[in-house]
Amino acid sequence: MFRNGLKGPDPQRLGGSRVLFDFAKTFNSKTARKRRYNKICELVGLRPDHKVLDVGCGTGRSFEDFNRANEIVGLDLDPRQKVFQDNFRFVHGDAAFMSGFRNREFDVVVSIGVLERVIPYQNLKRATKEIQRVGRAYIVVVPHILTLIDPHSQLPLGQFSPRNFKRFARRWDLIGSGDGKSAEVIEGETLFYLRAREWQSLFPESTTLSYSHLPMGLIRDLIIFRRE
Repeated sequence: MFRNGLKGPDPQRLGGSRVLFDFAKTFNSKTARKRRYNKICELVGLRPDHKVLDVGCGTGRSFEDFNRANEIVGLDLDPRQKVFQDNFRFVHGDAAFMSGFRNREFDVVVSIGVLERVIPYQNLKRATKEIQRVGRAYIVVVPHILTLIDPHSQLPLGQFSPRNFKRFARRWDLIGSGDGKSAEVIEGETLFYLRAREWQSLFPESTTLSYSHLPMGLIRDLIIFRRE
């Protein structure tokens, strides 16, 4: 999942000088991740007695690394468990199909940097409904469409590359027209860089805010949450 296991490029020679720059360390710094974790806890009012579902837990760098108090269930498409700590239980599964969980089974559902990668669009809609079904409260973090650095490609405005922009611009038209079936079959779709109002429509009872993951908005997120 994005930001869980980013790898930076090899050192490059710029202007005749060898410049060492660890993109993964800069974009995914522990300080930035901890600050975002604290913000998440503040927004949903996380308490130690809350049972948490982490949808798309990955390696746990965004949430589990900072939490040893809550009972956490981690759901991920990758069948390999990558988080090992006493308060964590792993479940291999799909965010769009969480029938194994009861309605409002969790006090808080967390999903960080995951939903923009759920494809096709119909599965994304299912996943958002499932998050709202199984959680009394939820908080979702996705990239802001106007982030200066695309966190997936690590390129400046990488989300607006001709290929990416053509794909999500086409999707906006299809979503706006209500043509959900066509939106499912956009060739080569890999990311859902939706605008704030589209995310808001998928989580109609939520509050959406813009959040700067790195200073000066180099990486900017949308945080979508509902507090019980």
